[in-house]
Amino acid sequence: MAINTGIIGLGDVDQLLQEVNSELSQRSIMPTTVAAQICWERAASGGTATIGKTTIFTVPFFANRAKVRSIYEEIQGTIPTVAKFASHVDEWAPDAELIPKYTQLTDIYGVVRDNAQIILAMSAVEMETQLSDLIGLGATTVVDYDGKNYFATDHECNPNQPGLATFSNYKTSFDLNYANVNTALDLLDAVPGPDGNPLSMPGTNLLICSTGIQEGAALTLANGQYIPSPAGTATQSNSLKGRFDVLKLTQLRRYNSGKFWCMVRIADAKNRPFSFSKAMAPQMYLDGLAIDDHSQATRGVARQGWKSVHGFGYLWPQLIVGCVES
Repeated sequence: MAINTGIIGLGDVDQLLQEVNSELSQRSIMPTTVAAQICWERAASGGTATIGKTTIFTVPFFANRAKVRSIYEEIQGTIPTVAKFASHVDEWAPDAELIPKYTQLTDIYGVVRDNAQIILAMSAVEMETQLSDLIGLGATTVVDYDGKNYFATDHECNPNQPGLATFSNYKTSFDLNYANVNTALDLLDAVPGPDGNPLSMPGTNLLICSTGIQEGAALTLANGQYIPSPAGTATQSNSLKGRFDVLKLTQLRRYNSGKFWCMVRIADAKNRPFSFSKAMAPQMYLDGLAIDDHSQATRGVARQGWKSVHGFGYLWPQLIVGCVES
């Protein structure tokens, strides 16, 4: 951006931009979003620009069970086992907001300050929308992990050893109720690991829904002391209480007529069902303030907006069960 001269308060504007972009670079996804809670945030190709390109990366996982060893035995080694994933990044940016010349002369700092909050909020909404698209298309999108759709009934537990064991992470005609939520949690426990035995990876369970009706039902199951019995004539103790938390991803209602929900397990920072690859963190920009800037010289306006180079991708199918209600 050209040196800003001749307009009141420009030093304050530059400082504001620096503060906002410094915060954005440290937390590319707002912590309060669903994306921040279920995605592994990683640098795309080590932070180099990969606009419009796909990066293939691998993540190691152990496929060897522990064995009883003699104290005199030399422990043998095996070739590392890895799982393959892909990340596609693009440049994302909305149209810039135009700031007329005479507004700049009177209250440019106030305009930029107020717009900054709107821009930050809209960038967070955009991230949630892109994540919902990724999830919503999961049943029809083939992934690099094992060549199956991300939501499938016949995933390989170890793509390096086809036929060892399979698992399902997709359920249809599966209403959000006590029995089915309990089944989804059990599926996450019973999914086979790379050695073919139940993985039962510990972690935090999250139920993601999209509509108010789903959210109400999920919160009752997550927090209620008692719930209606299957017959509906009495109540019973709620054994699901405290076993999962509820997140609402409103944009997800655009898929499956608002009937999709899923159970997710978050084991640690990397063992999550989705990835967020960042080539360039979201940045707010402001140009056209200097008298010789192109937009100022030709149109008498400044331009404000945000841009980012990133992409969401599919990660471990073992850590999510996608469900569609009947």
